[in-house]
Amino acid sequence: SGRLLIGPADGELRRRGYHLSIMRGVTSIDQVRSQMATDALDAGFQELFWIDDDIVFNPDDVDRLRSHDLPIVGGVYPKKGEPQLAVRWKEGTASVVLGEGGGLVEVKYASTGFLLTHASVYDAMQMKGLARAAFGQFGRSMMGYFQPMTITEGTISRYLAEDWSFCHRASEAGIPIMVDTRPRLMHVGRYAYSWEDLIPRERLPSLSIQIG
Repeated sequence: SGRLLIGPADGELRRRGYHLSIMRGVTSIDQVRSQMATDALDAGFQELFWIDDDIVFNPDDVDRLRSHDLPIVGGVYPKKGEPQLAVRWKEGTASVVLGEGGGLVEVKYASTGFLLTHASVYDAMQMKGLARAAFGQFGRSMMGYFQPMTITEGTISRYLAEDWSFCHRASEAGIPIMVDTRPRLMHVGRYAYSWEDLIPRERLPSLSIQIG
């Protein structure tokens, strides 16, 4: 499911004054995100924080990402069941520190499991003609901010899912995609996957990884 703010820390986020919007029972995640974003922007919200319900996080990290005052900034977390992070690094990124000693890093694509976006990003997409209005499964108009796309990289045609398609559109609109590598985020599957699943398992305060 896609949500503006979700997870086990729902109650604490509400206590801090955050508005939570939750949608369940749908199959097309790109339409869910596009409709929720359209509705939230129409209601006047200036920030949309996407948190998937299988991400374990500290509510303080929501405040941390907001404090950067960036149009797009996300957290870094592992994929389920494979030693990879759910992010695509920019070419030339040699190494990254996760946790203590980490910080802001510009990336090519970030996943929406823990991603803060500003209303200006969606406005820029519309102004550049990168998102168009359409009727989806909810029976009302929405902007296709998260509509999947296919891009060409050299001789390869690459299919982008809804989150990386969103980042691609944002980049086309001139907006950098940033991540903060300090928050410890866990991705819950058979158990809570974390950074250490890139190496033999051991909980660490920080981890330096080589890219490529």
